[in-house]
Amino acid sequence: MSLSDADIKRMGLTITPDSALKNYQKPFTEVEPKTGEELERLTGIDLGWDYNPGLAWLGADKVTGQMLAKLDHQIREVATPIFNNAINESQSYFKSQVATIAAKQSLGKPDYGTKLTLGHLHPNLFKTVLDIAPETKSPLVVIDEAMIKTAIQLIGFEQTSELMKLVQTQADPTFNHSVLQYVVNGILITIEVGPDMNRVVAVKQVDV
Repeated sequence: MSLSDADIKRMGLTITPDSALKNYQKPFTEVEPKTGEELERLTGIDLGWDYNPGLAWLGADKVTGQMLAKLDHQIREVATPIFNNAINESQSYFKSQVATIAAKQSLGKPDYGTKLTLGHLHPNLFKTVLDIAPETKSPLVVIDEAMIKTAIQLIGFEQTSELMKLVQTQADPTFNHSVLQYVVNGILITIEVGPDMNRVVAVKQVDV
């Protein structure tokens, strides 16, 4: 939403000058208590919200997903690829995280509950979900660290690294109000549909 100068004056609003925001735009270093790792963050952004490989915090992706869910199907068909393209710009980050998790797994290090964004369901897949469960709030799909470890064991490192692309692909799905399944490139993907986002809960290789 944009406001003209006349709108701003009529509504009695005041524009905050850029100079007043400088202190809030400066990142500072904070230690992640679980790992001891030094992380940079901005004021107002808590640790734990920076796991998204799409150059945006998971919280922002949740908002985007909720917005997409409210659009008409025809508009969602246009909008979804745009947001997925933004997420996919950092696919290299996702792959590096998969590699890190694989290394931690081999060293027996604990799971810290990291969540990574895989993208938004293809509009036709999400329409299948909405036709059966219209209360569904978002096409956003995430995967947690434990599931990535399982995926590496079941479908291998390379296929796990391609999960962003696989999840976003159009396919013929089955859906039973809470679980969505579809096969892409010989991988059966099972997604649990949740109240504010959806989570990959199983993957396995199948004969096609």
